[in-house]
Amino acid sequence: MSKILCNIYAALLLLLVAACGSGSRDAAMEQRATLLCGIIDECRYKDIARVDSAAVQLLAMDTGNELNMIARNALAYAAMMQMNYRRAQQLYLGVLASSQCEIERLAADVGLMTICYRTSANREFFDCRASALANIRRISEEQATLASGDRERFVRAMVEFGVVSVCYFSNIGLQEERDAAAEYLAKALEQCDDVSLRVYARMILAGSEPNIAKRVEAYIRGLNFATGRGLVWLSANYRLLLAIALRSEALQQQIASDAPQLLGRLGYGVTSELPLALATDAVNGFALYGDEYMKIEALSVAASCNTQQGRYYEALSLLDEALADI
Repeated sequence: MSKILCNIYAALLLLLVAACGSGSRDAAMEQRATLLCGIIDECRYKDIARVDSAAVQLLAMDTGNELNMIARNALAYAAMMQMNYRRAQQLYLGVLASSQCEIERLAADVGLMTICYRTSANREFFDCRASALANIRRISEEQATLASGDRERFVRAMVEFGVVSVCYFSNIGLQEERDAAAEYLAKALEQCDDVSLRVYARMILAGSEPNIAKRVEAYIRGLNFATGRGLVWLSANYRLLLAIALRSEALQQQIASDAPQLLGRLGYGVTSELPLALATDAVNGFALYGDEYMKIEALSVAASCNTQQGRYYEALSLLDEALADI
């Protein structure tokens, strides 16, 4: 009898150890998934290669539908930045088809809107925007019951929806729609606790400031913040916007007269070469981050700066580089 009891105790002990081991492994897997999601969020405006790497690892873990969709949306975002629009679109459409999470479907809709904006797919943009608005309305009805992490992702999607709407309507010259989108973005921003995302949205809203000195001041303030936080993509965008705003020597002189200390805060020196220096640094920033589309935009601005200075061969060389990336 004692031998039988010993065998029973031994079996129970093995089961207990196995259960503890399984629990520890599940906890470690959950912690790893959380860390990978954190990397995806932390590096969104810093390093697209790290976003891609973390998303690949998260997807490989097969941790359930919601995290799987987060990984697929992140992979699509990285592919879009690298101008691999076909892969990005396939990934976003896959999320729309198989996600059980409305927030991730909303994020996919916003991603598709951004692809349409970058590729000038006008009809498709409005289709994706209508789908996103329907998702926003549905989720908003239950926003009070969302867990904190879900709420943060929902607010991020709403802010990015506002950003791409403002950019698109500005680009095609629909002022009334642009103003409505800016108002929506400002309201969504009131709910946003993500400092980097707030800086991004304010950069977009600053574009409507009619006073050029105030607009430039907002860009410089944003640039200094983004640079201090290592937000490579945002820093490059701010530099590009400053280059565009300061291409006119008359505007430079006006700002130097109205706010003599303002341009000195850039640290470049106030000369006719300031816009080119900013545009060149923007090119390098977008290249470092991995945004091929915006790198091409910055190359075009740098070319126009050279053209203004009569350096046509240099301008042509930059345009050839931009065309080679398309």
